Parts: sequence; structure tokens; C-alpha cells
Amino acid sequence: ARDRAAARRQGIVVGAYHYAVPGALGGGAMSSAANRRNDALLQARLAVRNARGAPIGDLPLTLDLEERPCGWTWVQVAQWAKVFVLEAQRLTGRKPIIYANGYMIGKLQAAGSVGIDWSAYPLWVARWGPKLGTSPGTVPFWGSQWTIWQFTSDGRLRGIPTGRTDLNVFNGSNADLMRMANGS
Repeated sequence: ARDRAAARRQGIVVGAYHYAVPGALGGGAMSSAANRRNDALLQARLAVRNARGAPIGDLPLTLDLEERPCGWTWVQVAQWAKVFVLEAQRLTGRKPIIYANGYMIGKLQAAGSVGIDWSAYPLWVARWGPKLGTSPGTVPFWGSQWTIWQFTSDGRLRGIPTGRTDLNVFNGSNADLMRMANGS
């Protein structure tokens, strides 16, 4: 909370993300569609609570999708993510950002339609390697449109105690970023 307030005082737009661990909270056998749905609902509610509701002025809540639980199909992961984002959107009134790498995006796309238009959600793509000033290239869906690009996990910024941190670039102007943070 103190870091968040300090960042805001410096004019830095902040936001919260939820590292998805499908199946972690639902209880019972995750072979049940009802238990998987309950798990996604519980994780979305927890994420929104931890993000203090993802208030206007912050970036929308981000769902960080990085792994598929053992025994889950990609369709089940996509269905879980759908339930999570719809619940987070219902609770915050804003479309969450989806953070994923190209592999995860491709697998979600290959899972087929689960009744959601993923391209309607902002994409934060993790693609390390290309240098800043280049593009992360085509993304398998979202119409190759990305909102935020994480281009390294090995960045250096003064004030970061460990000396290394993720670095990202926003695909738009500062005014676009402020519109996103302000829900307009």
C-alpha cells in the first residue's frame, strides 16, 4: 500500500495483477466443471479484493496466465479464464487485461471458442528478446494488437533494490494510458 501511494505521488500509473493458479481455491475434484467454475469465481473475487477494486486511476486488474495445471485441457484453462475475466469485469466495471506469452496465447486460441471474444480484452504480451523500439511481432490472436509489451525481465532502474526488474512499453500515448487508467 505504501509503494502504491508513493508511486501515485510521483505520477506513476499503478495496477494489480493476479497470477493465475487454476484449481488452487475451488476445493474438490477439478475434474468437475462446477468446481473449476467455482475456483475461477473465488480467484477473481480474491484478486479484485486484493486490488482494492482496481479503482479508476489504476490500470484495470490483470489476469496473469502462465501455466496449465496438470491434468487440465487447454479448453478447461480457456473456460476458467473466461469465468475469471467475466467475474472481474462484473465486480470492477472494467475489462481486465490479459497477460500471457505467445505460447499461452496460441494454446488458448487453439482451444477454440469458449463463448468469449478475447480480442475485446487488452493484451499484455510477454515476449523477451527484441530490443526496445522494435515490435513484439505478430501475436497469434487479438488481431495482432497488444496493449502492453513486457520486453525483458532483466531491466535496471534506479530505485529498484534488487537492481533488476521487468520492463514494459505501452502501445499508445501517455493520454491513451491515462484514458485506460481512468476507465474511458
